[in-house]
Amino acid sequence: MILLPKDLIDADIINFVNDFVNLLAEEKYVEAFEVTYHDSKYKMSPELIKQLIERYGFIDGVVNESFRVTSLDKMKGQSPRVDIIWYASLENEKPREIGTIDYDLPINGEWSDLTAIFYIHELENGIALSIYDIHVL
Repeated sequence: MILLPKDLIDADIINFVNDFVNLLAEEKYVEAFEVTYHDSKYKMSPELIKQLIERYGFIDGVVNESFRVTSLDKMKGQSPRVDIIWYASLENEKPREIGTIDYDLPINGEWSDLTAIFYIHELENGIALSIYDIHVL
């Protein structure tokens, strides 16, 4: 897990998620999962991340094509839709969820509506992101 400083700004979070996306583009699902915070209430795993990407957010049903994350280097001149929402949580809750991030993924060379959803957690020593879901928004 990578810890970010508590005094981070939105750009720090976007940089973290950009690095995560580039790991997905290299099909390094285990490494991508390992940079995130793992909370037992979320059922995400490297295998599930891979399946959700390849099946465009679906687990069941027939998918006629395979989808892959495109490296951000190949998306020059274009930016993803990124929504960062900060919110307060109960002070006694540890670790505290203090926000969410929705990040549209580059799929098969185009920006898509397949969205990676992260929670932002305030831990004792810094800020960590957990991957919550990947689905179409």
